[in-house]
Amino acid sequence: MQLPDFRRSLGLLVLLAAVYALMLLRWGYEFGRNDQMQTLAYTEFLAQEVAGEATDWPRDFYLQGIHERIPNERYVFSRLWVPFAEHMAVVSLLGHVLFSLLLLHALWLLGGLWIRSLLLRLALPLLLFIPLYGVSLGGNELWYNSFFVSNVVKVLGLYAVLALLKGRRAWAFLGAGVATLLQPVVGLHLFGLCLGASLWEGWHRSRRSSALRTKSNTRFWKQVAFGAVIWLLSGGIWILFLKLHFEEEALSGTDRFFDILYVFRAPHHYWPPSWSAKDWVLEGGLLLFGLVWFSLRAMHPAPPGENSTRRAQRVQGLFLAGFLAAGLYALAMPLLRPVWLGAVQGFKSTIFLEAFAVLALLAAVQDFLPFLVRPFWKRSGVAALLLAGLVAGGVLWAAPERLPWNVPHDFALDYSTPPSASTPEVQWDDWDYALDIALHIRAAVPRDALFAHPIGFTELKFHGRRSAYVDYKVLVHTRAAMHEWARRIDLLYGLSPEGERLLYNRSEAAVPDRYARANAHFHHADASLMALWRAEGISHVLTFRGTPAAQYLETMGQGPLVQNARYAVYTLPDF
Repeated sequence: MQLPDFRRSLGLLVLLAAVYALMLLRWGYEFGRNDQMQTLAYTEFLAQEVAGEATDWPRDFYLQGIHERIPNERYVFSRLWVPFAEHMAVVSLLGHVLFSLLLLHALWLLGGLWIRSLLLRLALPLLLFIPLYGVSLGGNELWYNSFFVSNVVKVLGLYAVLALLKGRRAWAFLGAGVATLLQPVVGLHLFGLCLGASLWEGWHRSRRSSALRTKSNTRFWKQVAFGAVIWLLSGGIWILFLKLHFEEEALSGTDRFFDILYVFRAPHHYWPPSWSAKDWVLEGGLLLFGLVWFSLRAMHPAPPGENSTRRAQRVQGLFLAGFLAAGLYALAMPLLRPVWLGAVQGFKSTIFLEAFAVLALLAAVQDFLPFLVRPFWKRSGVAALLLAGLVAGGVLWAAPERLPWNVPHDFALDYSTPPSASTPEVQWDDWDYALDIALHIRAAVPRDALFAHPIGFTELKFHGRRSAYVDYKVLVHTRAAMHEWARRIDLLYGLSPEGERLLYNRSEAAVPDRYARANAHFHHADASLMALWRAEGISHVLTFRGTPAAQYLETMGQGPLVQNARYAVYTLPDF
């Protein structure tokens, strides 16, 4: 009796694995760099502390700064990883596979509430994570091509929303509470969406009831109140604790926190005027379509009738809550510039709404193309997907280092030796050179070294295991730390909020890329600038080979400590 169910489950797993393989073929898999370095390196940092060992990052601005306040927004997830610190590459890869498949399964279940066609249910993640990947308001996605806490909380979020749609409100709010413990902002958004949808459903219940306090309505409001209490006793207390823990007295002088973080460093997450017209039109139009479709479905339900109506009303409530949060954020940020609202990142709620909008689009397609439900199209589509997934998996298995489209990924699990040892160095890609120099730094440079490095170099912290004077990618989100971060960024790269504002206010047709300008400043450092670096405690400089800064250091008698065809590391002399 169980065999057919097992076969169906196994078949679904194979189909979802094919979708996952296509996502990896398009976007690749990253490990130990970019945003992932903040949790991986912090995990290693905590593991050394638990073991009573001396840290590899005694002078790192980010790790030492974030560890000053425990717990912090990165602590819970990184602390959970500590037992696996010696196997981070394997655990990261397995975690990415597991939570990606769980995410696809949650989307499969959500799609099944309104979509009968198997092909269109499978098209939901394919549309979300291939053509629509990168199309968003606020620069956030439901899935990422590397593994960190966001992958986990988005899965929790989708299952929480699924529980809400099925009327299991306690589980929905509990899921939001657990997500809040791992990633406070996303958990707060989940709570707001679930509460908004519940309030919207409650309003509809009261309108259609002959008496406002019928037994059914009373039971409903008790469930909502119970769910809200569950969240408040878990995620709510955690957010309050973090807020009190991070409260700071006013800084002496001008407080530039808003401009430094929201406008200068991360406008793609925080500053609505900086978002592209394409994203506003595509994402806004898609979300509006989703709201309209679910609103019509709530008024004119398709079978099975009442359940479909209630579910559509709940999704309608999700959209209205998300639109309210996003709309207030879009208006208030540029007009009132409230720091607290930027911390909430109201537009992050749209990552869940986008999934429902694409679902609505596919459900509408199903209504216009009912033949897609027929067995012939089902068999043909499944065969095509399996074939495409098999090809993608074969390419990923046979040639992971040499995929087309410059996909940034590496599936190798041994990060203790230089990459592609059997491949001539001239055939390496950018990732190979960066990983190679980072591993050489780990082997040859003393633990107490403090590095200055190019602005886009993110391999030093985890793979090189050495301290950085400042990182552009990772930040400690307190006022004092942000002001110090901005000072250090200006010193190394010549970038500042004030300078960027002047540059973008000019009438010039084009503004040079920020990374290019930063690297030009860094790689042309002269004796006076390097003397300032040395006075700040910087002991080593990682730069591209042949730059004016590298040539100057060599004329000072500082030969490369380690190097490859692209990078070189120099000891910074006393001036």
